[in-house]
Amino acid sequence: MYIEPENERETLEDKVYDLYPQLDMTEIQRMTDEQLSKMVERANGKTQGKPNKPGKPAKPPKLPKPLTQRWSRLSVDYQIRNGELVQVETWRKGTDMREKIKPCGNRVTYEGERLSAVILKHYLMTGQWVKRVPKSTKKHKAVVSANGKSLHLGYFATVEEKELAIFQYKMGIFAKKA
Repeated sequence: MYIEPENERETLEDKVYDLYPQLDMTEIQRMTDEQLSKMVERANGKTQGKPNKPGKPAKPPKLPKPLTQRWSRLSVDYQIRNGELVQVETWRKGTDMREKIKPCGNRVTYEGERLSAVILKHYLMTGQWVKRVPKSTKKHKAVVSANGKSLHLGYFATVEEKELAIFQYKMGIFAKKA
């Protein structure tokens, strides 16, 4: 059962599809109304230019080049990976998604503001914005007694690191000698 096309555009597309079976319907749908009309006129021999030679089918007009997909940046984010601040860009091309990871320098732009990378790293770790990153004032001093003398092994940021250094010294792994 044949269904009548609803508008003139569909009628033109159907005529071109019937006249040029080598064309794909998606190619025909990308053409303008003017291009479709010229193709129908050419096939019917109503062009103002040279008439078609008998026996040769009319050539379809050149199609517009298909759109090439380009990579587009979806988002830029900052994250802490392996203890370092990095910029993570998310890119998309069609259905393909990729992450581009770049290490940060001393200054970064975050939410339109230029600020120190150390301050942003502190914010990402603690959730607090500060003007100056507080330094760790509490250092843990590792001291062991050997041969009646106290031996200083160094200062450590955490109690666990200090205890590990003392344990390593007692096991003979630590670098300092009595």
